[in-house]
Amino acid sequence: AVFGQLGTMSYAYSCQAVIFEAYQSTTAQDKPMFIKGSMLLATVAGGMLLASMAVWGYAAFGENSQSNILGNFNVHSTAVQVTMMVVVVHLALYIPNDFVILRLFAVHFFDPRLNVLQLTPFTFRAITLGLYAIPTLIMASVREKDVLGVFSYTIDLTGDLPMGFSCFVLPPALYLAVFSGSKDCESTLWWAACTCVVGGTLLMVVC
Repeated sequence: AVFGQLGTMSYAYSCQAVIFEAYQSTTAQDKPMFIKGSMLLATVAGGMLLASMAVWGYAAFGENSQSNILGNFNVHSTAVQVTMMVVVVHLALYIPNDFVILRLFAVHFFDPRLNVLQLTPFTFRAITLGLYAIPTLIMASVREKDVLGVFSYTIDLTGDLPMGFSCFVLPPALYLAVFSGSKDCESTLWWAACTCVVGGTLLMVVC
């Protein structure tokens, strides 16, 4: 049961990588305080939040707890259905944030000289609709009875592997790339980052 939830844990912790973007935008004189304060707070608070969720979830539902926590409740109740709708709205409004990055990389892939903000309106709309429509049509073409089994397992792998990488391997690798050789690099954190890269690679495969 514990290993089955590592993918969920990695998804939650993948958000911690934004701390490096914040560090890069911090002024030079504030960087030391950022490391001592924000990095520690993000790590400790995030760990406590995930640990408390795991403890209370296991206490409430045992080893049969589902990854989608709402599935453990009565899905026919109004409260759960409203909550599910809130999740859907959240995803519908959040996914376009990632889509902006996808579109930038897609345009750059075809021609590195192109700037997505300088495309003609027709080209911009065509690329946007194409990037939305292609994966949606592929997913919609799969019959409902075939969604489970091998197809579901493949989807899990294609999602968990990059998520595990972005959570367990990428953050410590970024730390080594940004701080190695700088005055802000502490030996303890450097060795911890090296350990996390190796252990993260193993955890990514386990997930």
